[in-house]
Amino acid sequence: MADLSTIVSRLEPRLGVVAGAPVPLDGGITNRNYRVRFGERDCVLRLPGKDTGLLGIDRQAERVANEAAAALGIAPTVAAGDDECLVTEFLAGGPVDADGLRSAPQQVGAALRRFHDCGLQLPVRFWVPELLDEYAVIVRERGGRLPGSYAQAREFYGPTRRQDDAPVRIAQRGGCMRECTGGGAFAETIIGTLFGYAAKPGGKPALMDAGVRRGFRGELHHVRYGSELFCIRSGESGVGLSKEA
Repeated sequence: MADLSTIVSRLEPRLGVVAGAPVPLDGGITNRNYRVRFGERDCVLRLPGKDTGLLGIDRQAERVANEAAAALGIAPTVAAGDDECLVTEFLAGGPVDADGLRSAPQQVGAALRRFHDCGLQLPVRFWVPELLDEYAVIVRERGGRLPGSYAQAREFYGPTRRQDDAPVRIAQRGGCMRECTGGGAFAETIIGTLFGYAAKPGGKPALMDAGVRRGFRGELHHVRYGSELFCIRSGESGVGLSKEA
């Protein structure tokens, strides 16, 4: 793990002499973040956390993506970066909670669309089904045991799970949906977050924000409600719910 004082000293000839001590910033998950004043400019110094390389994070791709987003005006300017750190311009701001995002998602959606439409090809492939297999190897090599939900998560993608256009499917065994015995959090992410399914016991099957585009096209089959099975489709006009024959 990179040493803060060593990295700061290495950056000073390029960015300017540091004024004051680096101030830790809360909220990082895989990084340690600090507010550092190099010369006349306030910056954010990001250092990778311990063993984060095991997560498949490509620091070069991270820097390239940040530089492209900055050029589009949707991210802070990159001042310096390498495999041990990333330095960006400090911008004052605050977190956006779930309620705030749901009430006005247009700005975030527009920023994401601008980035995806810019044509940048990142030098890395970050595809969850492949990562599941890579993480499984790491767990076994380190003497760990894989939970039962690992095999269930792989079933969501079926035999074509390595294809970009593979259909998202729920595996069903007999009269019981596979995710009812494990992997519930993963199932909830697919069913609720991506497809918007929000049925309540004693009510009717429903979809949240059905007219809002999800940003992908796909079908979710065998969604059980009571004794009936439904299919949820995501397309250009949002999501729709239909009963399976």
